[in-house]
Amino acid sequence: MEWHKSVRPLLLTALLASACGSPAQKEPTPKPIEAGPAGSGKSAALPAGAKAMQAADVSSLMTVARRELPAPSPGEYRVSGEQRFNGWFLSAEKVVFEADAKLVFTQAAIRSRANLFVLAKEITSLDQQKPGQIVWETPAPVGAPGQAGSAATGANHNQTEGVPGGRGSDGLPGAAGARGDDAPSLTLITLAFRNPLFVNLVGTIGGLGAQGQHGGQGGTGGFGNSASQNAFNCNRGAGNGAPGGQGGNGGNGGTGGTGGNGGTFTLIVPNDQTGMASRLLKVDLSAGDGGSGGNGGNPGAGGPGGAGGAQQLPYCRGEGGSGATGSAGQAGARGDSGGKGRVGDYFVGNITPAVFDEFAGKR
Repeated sequence: MEWHKSVRPLLLTALLASACGSPAQKEPTPKPIEAGPAGSGKSAALPAGAKAMQAADVSSLMTVARRELPAPSPGEYRVSGEQRFNGWFLSAEKVVFEADAKLVFTQAAIRSRANLFVLAKEITSLDQQKPGQIVWETPAPVGAPGQAGSAATGANHNQTEGVPGGRGSDGLPGAAGARGDDAPSLTLITLAFRNPLFVNLVGTIGGLGAQGQHGGQGGTGGFGNSASQNAFNCNRGAGNGAPGGQGGNGGNGGTGGTGGNGGTFTLIVPNDQTGMASRLLKVDLSAGDGGSGGNGGNPGAGGPGGAGGAQQLPYCRGEGGSGATGSAGQAGARGDSGGKGRVGDYFVGNITPAVFDEFAGKR
Protein backbone atom coordinates (compact mmCIF):
# COMPACT_ATOMS: atom_id res chain seq x y z
CA MET A 1 0.00 0.00 0.00
CA GLU A 2 1.45 3.36 -1.03
CA TRP A 3 2.02 5.70 1.91
CA HIS A 4 0.04 8.59 0.41
CA LYS A 5 -3.13 6.52 0.25
CA SER A 6 -3.23 6.47 4.06
CA VAL A 7 -3.31 10.26 4.36
CA ARG A 8 -6.41 12.35 3.91
CA PRO A 9 -5.28 15.99 3.97
CA LEU A 10 -5.59 17.93 0.74
CA LEU A 11 -1.87 18.68 0.77
CA LEU A 12 -0.85 15.05 0.66
CA THR A 13 -3.40 14.02 -1.94
CA ALA A 14 -2.33 16.98 -4.09
CA LEU A 15 1.31 16.03 -3.61
CA LEU A 16 0.82 12.52 -4.89
CA ALA A 17 -2.13 12.88 -7.26
CA SER A 18 0.05 12.34 -10.33
CA ALA A 19 1.25 8.98 -9.02
CA CYS A 20 -2.19 7.47 -8.65
CA GLY A 21 -3.45 8.93 -11.94
CA SER A 22 -6.49 10.66 -10.45
CA PRO A 23 -7.18 14.25 -9.37
CA ALA A 24 -6.73 15.26 -5.76
CA GLN A 25 -9.81 15.09 -3.55
CA LYS A 26 -11.66 18.36 -3.15
CA GLU A 27 -11.13 19.43 0.45
CA PRO A 28 -10.63 22.79 2.19
CA THR A 29 -7.32 24.46 1.42
CA PRO A 30 -4.98 24.39 4.46
CA LYS A 31 -4.79 27.75 6.21
CA PRO A 32 -1.36 29.44 6.09
CA ILE A 33 0.54 29.54 9.37
CA GLU A 34 0.99 33.09 10.63
CA ALA A 35 4.54 34.39 10.23
CA GLY A 36 6.59 35.28 13.27
CA PRO A 37 10.11 35.33 14.67
CA ALA A 38 12.12 32.16 15.17
CA GLY A 39 11.34 30.46 18.44
CA SER A 40 7.93 32.11 18.72
CA GLY A 41 6.10 28.98 17.54
CA LYS A 42 5.05 30.75 14.37
CA SER A 43 6.42 29.96 10.93
CA ALA A 44 8.97 32.31 9.42
CA ALA A 45 8.29 34.00 6.09
CA LEU A 46 7.52 31.45 3.40
CA PRO A 47 9.37 31.23 0.09
CA ALA A 48 7.61 33.06 -2.73
CA GLY A 49 4.65 31.11 -4.03
CA ALA A 50 4.78 28.50 -1.25
CA LYS A 51 1.82 27.39 0.86
CA ALA A 52 2.18 26.56 4.53
CA MET A 53 1.27 23.11 5.81
CA GLN A 54 -0.72 22.75 8.99
CA ALA A 55 1.08 20.99 11.82
CA ALA A 56 -1.39 18.10 11.57
CA ASP A 57 -0.52 17.64 7.89
CA VAL A 58 3.19 17.52 8.68
CA SER A 59 2.61 15.08 11.53
CA SER A 60 0.56 12.80 9.28
CA LEU A 61 3.20 12.90 6.55
CA MET A 62 6.04 12.09 8.95
CA THR A 63 4.09 9.33 10.69
CA VAL A 64 3.26 7.54 7.47
CA ALA A 65 6.71 8.21 5.98
CA ARG A 66 8.36 6.73 9.08
CA ARG A 67 6.36 3.58 8.59
CA GLU A 68 6.70 3.23 4.83
CA LEU A 69 9.99 4.77 3.67
CA PRO A 70 13.32 2.89 3.57
CA ALA A 71 15.82 3.40 6.36
CA PRO A 72 18.10 6.43 5.95
CA SER A 73 21.73 5.83 5.01
CA PRO A 74 24.64 7.09 7.14
CA GLY A 75 27.53 9.18 5.83
CA GLU A 76 27.91 11.75 3.04
CA TYR A 77 26.44 11.60 -0.43
CA ARG A 78 28.47 13.70 -2.88
CA VAL A 79 27.07 14.89 -6.20
CA SER A 80 29.50 15.74 -9.01
CA GLY A 81 28.90 16.50 -12.65
CA GLU A 82 25.55 15.25 -13.93
CA GLN A 83 24.95 12.42 -11.51
CA ARG A 84 22.10 10.06 -12.30
CA PHE A 85 20.15 8.51 -9.44
CA ASN A 86 17.96 5.48 -10.15
CA GLY A 87 16.22 5.26 -6.79
CA TRP A 88 13.20 7.23 -5.58
CA PHE A 89 14.57 7.78 -2.05
CA LEU A 90 17.95 9.42 -1.32
CA SER A 91 19.12 9.81 2.27
CA ALA A 92 22.42 10.72 3.94
CA GLU A 93 23.81 12.63 6.89
CA LYS A 94 24.92 15.27 4.41
CA VAL A 95 24.27 15.77 0.68
CA VAL A 96 27.12 17.76 -0.88
CA PHE A 97 26.95 19.33 -4.35
CA GLU A 98 30.18 20.19 -6.12
CA ALA A 99 30.26 23.20 -8.47
CA ASP A 100 27.54 23.02 -11.13
CA ALA A 101 26.63 19.48 -10.05
CA LYS A 102 23.23 18.04 -10.91
CA LEU A 103 21.41 15.29 -9.09
CA VAL A 104 19.25 13.74 -11.82
CA PHE A 105 16.36 11.50 -10.81
CA THR A 106 16.16 9.15 -13.78
CA GLN A 107 13.15 7.88 -15.64
CA ALA A 108 13.80 4.49 -14.03
CA ALA A 109 13.38 6.11 -10.61
CA ILE A 110 10.24 7.96 -11.66
CA ARG A 111 8.70 4.85 -13.18
CA SER A 112 9.15 3.02 -9.90
CA ARG A 113 7.50 5.87 -8.01
CA ALA A 114 6.61 9.34 -9.27
CA ASN A 115 7.00 10.79 -5.76
CA LEU A 116 10.67 11.28 -4.97
CA PHE A 117 12.34 11.93 -1.61
CA VAL A 118 15.60 13.48 -0.38
CA LEU A 119 16.38 13.22 3.33
CA ALA A 120 19.53 14.78 4.85
CA LYS A 121 20.55 16.58 8.01
CA GLU A 122 22.40 19.09 5.87
CA ILE A 123 22.38 20.00 2.18
CA THR A 124 25.24 22.14 0.92
CA SER A 125 26.62 23.53 -2.32
CA LEU A 126 30.40 23.96 -2.28
CA ASP A 127 30.35 26.85 -4.78
CA GLN A 128 27.89 29.67 -4.10
CA GLN A 129 28.29 30.98 -7.65
CA LYS A 130 27.67 27.58 -9.22
CA PRO A 131 25.18 25.93 -6.88
CA GLY A 132 23.94 22.37 -7.05
CA GLN A 133 20.72 21.39 -8.76
CA ILE A 134 18.09 18.70 -8.29
CA VAL A 135 16.40 17.90 -11.61
CA TRP A 136 14.46 15.14 -13.27
CA GLU A 137 15.33 13.28 -16.43
CA THR A 138 12.83 14.41 -19.00
CA PRO A 139 11.69 11.84 -21.57
CA ALA A 140 12.86 12.14 -25.15
CA PRO A 141 10.64 14.53 -27.13
CA VAL A 142 7.86 12.84 -29.04
CA GLY A 143 7.90 13.50 -32.77
CA ALA A 144 4.93 14.81 -34.68
CA PRO A 145 2.25 12.28 -35.59
CA GLY A 146 2.51 10.86 -39.06
CA GLN A 147 1.24 12.88 -41.99
CA ALA A 148 -1.76 11.45 -43.82
CA GLY A 149 -0.45 11.69 -47.41
CA SER A 150 -2.72 13.22 -50.03
CA ALA A 151 -6.46 13.48 -50.35
CA ALA A 152 -8.36 11.78 -53.15
CA THR A 153 -7.86 12.88 -56.76
CA GLY A 154 -10.83 14.46 -58.53
CA ALA A 155 -12.90 12.44 -60.96
CA ASN A 156 -11.21 11.72 -64.29
CA HIS A 157 -13.36 12.29 -67.37
CA ASN A 158 -10.79 11.44 -70.01
CA GLN A 159 -13.20 8.87 -71.45
CA THR A 160 -16.04 11.36 -71.66
CA GLU A 161 -16.49 14.07 -74.24
CA GLY A 162 -16.45 17.69 -73.08
CA VAL A 163 -16.74 17.19 -69.29
CA PRO A 164 -14.25 19.13 -67.09
CA GLY A 165 -12.15 17.15 -64.63
CA GLY A 166 -13.47 16.80 -61.09
CA ARG A 167 -12.13 18.93 -58.25
CA GLY A 168 -9.57 17.27 -55.96
CA SER A 169 -10.62 16.58 -52.38
CA ASP A 170 -9.48 18.92 -49.62
CA GLY A 171 -6.88 17.57 -47.22
CA LEU A 172 -7.85 16.63 -43.68
CA PRO A 173 -6.42 18.55 -40.70
CA GLY A 174 -3.25 17.14 -39.17
CA ALA A 175 -3.41 15.22 -35.89
CA ALA A 176 -2.81 17.08 -32.64
CA GLY A 177 0.62 16.82 -31.01
CA ALA A 178 1.22 14.66 -27.96
CA ARG A 179 0.76 16.14 -24.48
CA GLY A 180 3.94 17.07 -22.64
CA ASP A 181 5.10 15.04 -19.63
CA ASP A 182 4.24 16.14 -16.10
CA ALA A 183 7.16 16.70 -13.76
CA PRO A 184 7.29 14.37 -10.73
CA SER A 185 6.72 15.26 -7.08
CA LEU A 186 9.67 15.78 -4.74
CA THR A 187 9.70 15.94 -0.95
CA LEU A 188 12.87 17.34 0.63
CA ILE A 189 13.35 16.85 4.39
CA THR A 190 16.39 18.53 5.97
CA LEU A 191 17.59 20.38 9.06
CA ALA A 192 19.82 22.94 7.33
CA PHE A 193 20.84 24.49 4.01
CA ARG A 194 24.37 25.69 3.38
CA ASN A 195 24.54 27.92 0.31
CA PRO A 196 22.11 28.03 -2.63
CA LEU A 197 20.36 25.06 -4.21
CA PHE A 198 18.20 24.91 -7.34
CA VAL A 199 15.26 22.55 -7.80
CA ASN A 200 13.85 22.13 -11.31
CA LEU A 201 10.51 20.35 -11.70
CA VAL A 202 9.34 21.96 -14.93
CA GLY A 203 6.83 20.21 -17.19
CA THR A 204 7.99 19.37 -20.70
CA ILE A 205 6.91 21.05 -23.91
CA GLY A 206 3.98 19.61 -25.83
CA GLY A 207 4.54 17.70 -29.03
CA LEU A 208 4.50 19.17 -32.52
CA GLY A 209 1.23 18.97 -34.41
CA ALA A 210 1.17 16.88 -37.57
CA GLN A 211 1.25 18.41 -41.03
CA GLY A 212 -2.12 18.68 -42.69
CA GLN A 213 -3.02 16.27 -45.47
CA HIS A 214 -2.06 17.43 -48.94
CA GLY A 215 -4.89 18.45 -51.24
CA GLY A 216 -5.95 15.99 -53.91
CA GLN A 217 -5.01 16.60 -57.53
CA GLY A 218 -7.71 17.72 -59.91
CA GLY A 219 -9.12 15.14 -62.30
CA THR A 220 -8.39 14.95 -66.05
CA GLY A 221 -10.74 16.80 -68.35
CA GLY A 222 -12.83 15.09 -71.04
CA PHE A 223 -11.76 14.93 -74.66
CA GLY A 224 -12.87 17.42 -77.29
CA ASN A 225 -15.51 16.55 -79.84
CA SER A 226 -14.37 15.18 -83.16
CA ALA A 227 -14.56 17.13 -86.37
CA SER A 228 -17.60 16.56 -88.58
CA GLN A 229 -17.72 16.50 -92.41
CA ASN A 230 -20.16 15.62 -95.17
CA ALA A 231 -19.59 14.32 -98.64
CA PHE A 232 -18.47 17.73 -99.90
CA ASN A 233 -16.92 19.76 -97.05
CA CYS A 234 -16.14 20.11 -93.31
CA ASN A 235 -19.13 20.92 -91.10
CA ARG A 236 -17.16 21.47 -87.88
CA GLY A 237 -13.52 21.38 -86.88
CA ALA A 238 -12.18 19.28 -84.03
CA GLY A 239 -12.99 20.69 -80.56
CA ASN A 240 -10.54 21.43 -77.75
CA GLY A 241 -10.36 19.16 -74.73
CA ALA A 242 -12.21 20.10 -71.53
CA PRO A 243 -10.19 21.76 -68.73
CA GLY A 244 -8.72 19.77 -65.90
CA GLY A 245 -10.25 19.94 -62.42
CA GLN A 246 -9.11 22.30 -59.70
CA GLY A 247 -6.75 20.88 -57.07
CA GLY A 248 -8.03 20.45 -53.52
CA ASN A 249 -6.91 22.67 -50.66
CA GLY A 250 -4.28 21.42 -48.25
CA GLY A 251 -5.50 20.53 -44.75
CA ASN A 252 -4.64 22.76 -41.83
CA GLY A 253 -1.79 21.69 -39.58
CA GLY A 254 -2.59 19.89 -36.33
CA THR A 255 -2.70 21.76 -33.04
CA GLY A 256 0.41 21.46 -30.90
CA GLY A 257 0.20 19.31 -27.78
CA THR A 258 -0.54 20.81 -24.37
CA GLY A 259 2.51 21.34 -22.18
CA GLY A 260 3.15 19.10 -19.18
CA ASN A 261 2.30 20.23 -15.64
CA GLY A 262 4.94 21.48 -13.24
CA GLY A 263 5.76 19.15 -10.36
CA THR A 264 4.82 19.32 -6.68
CA PHE A 265 7.60 20.29 -4.26
CA THR A 266 7.26 19.80 -0.52
CA LEU A 267 9.89 21.18 1.84
CA ILE A 268 10.04 19.96 5.46
CA VAL A 269 12.49 21.98 7.62
CA PRO A 270 12.78 23.38 11.14
CA ASN A 271 10.98 26.65 11.68
CA ASP A 272 14.19 28.68 11.75
CA GLN A 273 15.23 27.27 8.36
CA THR A 274 12.09 28.43 6.54
CA GLY A 275 13.45 31.93 6.05
CA MET A 276 16.81 30.48 5.02
CA ALA A 277 15.06 28.42 2.37
CA SER A 278 13.44 31.58 1.05
CA ARG A 279 16.91 33.03 0.44
CA LEU A 280 18.85 29.97 -0.67
CA LEU A 281 16.38 27.67 -2.39
CA LYS A 282 15.29 28.45 -5.93
CA VAL A 283 12.41 26.23 -7.06
CA ASP A 284 11.06 26.21 -10.61
CA LEU A 285 7.70 24.50 -10.99
CA SER A 286 6.77 26.12 -14.31
CA ALA A 287 4.31 24.58 -16.69
CA GLY A 288 5.59 23.25 -19.98
CA ASP A 289 4.89 25.33 -23.06
CA GLY A 290 2.47 24.12 -25.68
CA GLY A 291 3.92 22.48 -28.76
CA SER A 292 4.05 24.24 -32.11
CA GLY A 293 1.27 23.70 -34.60
CA GLY A 294 1.95 21.54 -37.62
CA ASN A 295 2.55 22.86 -41.11
CA GLY A 296 -0.39 23.10 -43.48
CA GLY A 297 -0.76 20.56 -46.23
CA ASN A 298 0.42 21.35 -49.74
CA PRO A 299 -2.19 22.44 -52.28
CA GLY A 300 -3.37 19.88 -54.76
CA ALA A 301 -2.18 20.41 -58.33
CA GLY A 302 -4.69 21.18 -61.06
CA GLY A 303 -5.73 18.27 -63.25
CA PRO A 304 -4.52 17.96 -66.86
CA GLY A 305 -6.79 19.13 -69.61
CA GLY A 306 -8.49 16.64 -71.87
CA ALA A 307 -7.19 15.62 -75.28
CA GLY A 308 -8.30 17.58 -78.33
CA GLY A 309 -10.89 16.16 -80.70
CA ALA A 310 -9.88 14.10 -83.71
CA GLN A 311 -9.64 15.50 -87.26
CA GLN A 312 -11.78 14.08 -90.09
CA LEU A 313 -10.07 13.80 -93.46
CA PRO A 314 -10.16 14.81 -96.15
CA TYR A 315 -12.07 18.00 -95.38
CA CYS A 316 -11.54 18.59 -91.62
CA ARG A 317 -7.84 18.79 -91.05
CA GLY A 318 -6.14 19.34 -87.69
CA GLU A 319 -6.92 17.92 -84.25
CA GLY A 320 -8.34 20.04 -81.45
CA GLY A 321 -6.09 21.54 -78.77
CA SER A 322 -5.64 20.06 -75.32
CA GLY A 323 -7.78 21.46 -72.52
CA ALA A 324 -6.36 23.92 -70.00
CA THR A 325 -4.73 22.59 -66.86
CA GLY A 326 -6.89 23.12 -63.80
CA SER A 327 -5.89 25.66 -61.17
CA ALA A 328 -4.10 24.53 -58.03
CA GLY A 329 -5.79 24.54 -54.62
CA GLN A 330 -4.68 26.60 -51.61
CA ALA A 331 -2.12 25.56 -49.03
CA GLY A 332 -3.43 24.67 -45.58
CA ALA A 333 -2.89 27.01 -42.67
CA ARG A 334 -0.36 26.29 -39.93
CA GLY A 335 -1.93 24.72 -36.84
CA ASP A 336 -2.38 26.57 -33.56
CA SER A 337 0.14 26.19 -30.77
CA GLY A 338 -0.89 24.02 -27.85
CA GLY A 339 -1.81 25.46 -24.46
CA LYS A 340 0.52 25.62 -21.48
CA GLY A 341 0.28 23.04 -18.75
CA ARG A 342 -0.49 23.81 -15.10
CA VAL A 343 2.06 25.39 -12.77
CA GLY A 344 3.11 23.07 -9.95
CA ASP A 345 2.51 23.42 -6.20
CA TYR A 346 5.00 24.36 -3.47
CA PHE A 347 4.33 23.38 0.15
CA VAL A 348 6.38 24.09 3.27
CA GLY A 349 6.03 22.38 6.63
CA ASN A 350 8.03 22.58 9.86
CA ILE A 351 9.49 19.89 12.12
CA THR A 352 11.80 20.03 15.12
CA PRO A 353 15.31 18.54 15.08
CA ALA A 354 14.09 15.97 17.62
CA VAL A 355 11.38 14.76 15.23
CA PHE A 356 13.93 14.59 12.42
CA ASP A 357 16.36 12.58 14.56
CA GLU A 358 13.58 10.20 15.57
CA PHE A 359 12.64 9.71 11.93
CA ALA A 360 16.25 9.35 10.73
CA GLY A 361 17.05 6.85 13.45
CA LYS A 362 13.94 4.74 12.98
CA ARG A 363 15.95 1.57 12.17
